[in-house]
Amino acid sequence: MRMLFLGLLVMFSSIPTMVSAQGSKEKAKALFKRGNAEFKAKRYSDALDAFKNANAESPHPVMLKYIGNVYKEMYDYGRAIEYYRRYINQGQKDASQIRVLVAELQAERSSWPALKLKTNPQGASIRVRESGSPVLGTTPLTVRLPAGPHEFYFEKAGYSSIKRSILFEGRGTRNLTVTLSPLPGQTAVPVVTPPPVTRVPVARPKPLPKVVVTPKVVRQPKAPVETAKAAKPVSVAPPVSNPDPSPSEQSPSGVTQRVDGPATGWNRRTWSWVGMGTGGALLIGGLAAGAIAMGTSADLDTCRDNSACARTDREVAIAGDVAGQALAADILVTTGIIAAGVGLTLYFMSGDAPANSAFMLMPSERGVTATGLLRF
Repeated sequence: MRMLFLGLLVMFSSIPTMVSAQGSKEKAKALFKRGNAEFKAKRYSDALDAFKNANAESPHPVMLKYIGNVYKEMYDYGRAIEYYRRYINQGQKDASQIRVLVAELQAERSSWPALKLKTNPQGASIRVRESGSPVLGTTPLTVRLPAGPHEFYFEKAGYSSIKRSILFEGRGTRNLTVTLSPLPGQTAVPVVTPPPVTRVPVARPKPLPKVVVTPKVVRQPKAPVETAKAAKPVSVAPPVSNPDPSPSEQSPSGVTQRVDGPATGWNRRTWSWVGMGTGGALLIGGLAAGAIAMGTSADLDTCRDNSACARTDREVAIAGDVAGQALAADILVTTGIIAAGVGLTLYFMSGDAPANSAFMLMPSERGVTATGLLRF
């Protein structure tokens, strides 16, 4: 009798648990159906919530795969791979196919452009595609997404939410900083910046005082002058030409003097070559800048033909580069022509460098003989 009573007690106590488990399965099934409907309608945030709630009500390995599918469509490949691996560890029949899918996602994600996002101030949460999407992380954060425009949402307590359309392109990692605006009545958090680096002046030794040396002038006594007798005429050889004559000092007797002609024209000839050389260099630089501008213009045409690039910040940046390079080419070519013209004008105005001339006065029997050397 006692054993019968205990058996009935155990049977009746397990009835509520069975009813509760049955209710959880029915609720999970309804959530799963709603998640499928939201997924087909591309409302991925709602589909993700439905699948996660269904898995919480009644855990099942299939839910892990469906959650991974939602993250895959949201381009959150990191979390998609996480749920796919949890599904593989459950030992399902299609585990080998999911392993191949994980490898494909990893290879595709490694080729995506990367963007390092920062906010002022830092610590803002980032969402992609929809304002209700799961938070990718907080700034600073590096995000990898397929090439093309993507909608980003930045949120931080005490600041207005910001929506930005960001174009992912190229290779490597780019940087982008977004400034958040505080809500009315809120005080902006001051941005801490590193203090300026102070340069310590280097002590330099003081210059030594200059020593002024005053030369002494030593006067030699004058030697007695003797009167010379009449000398026989001496034949004077013609003066030997010096390739680079220099002015001669007056002799003590005052009868021999050498006069050199002025040398002019060297400066003009030198500056003419400088002007023509500078003009030629500027012309070459202008032609190079023009070639670069033509290449950038071709990139602008390609961008305008691409719907993902047209009418974006990228197009505006390329158009600005084309205008700047064309202006630089015009300035270099115009300046080069002017400089070359000035140098050529100086070249024809300078003429040949005039040669130096020298004259000498020599004593003779009847007076003074003038001997000259003219160079042309």
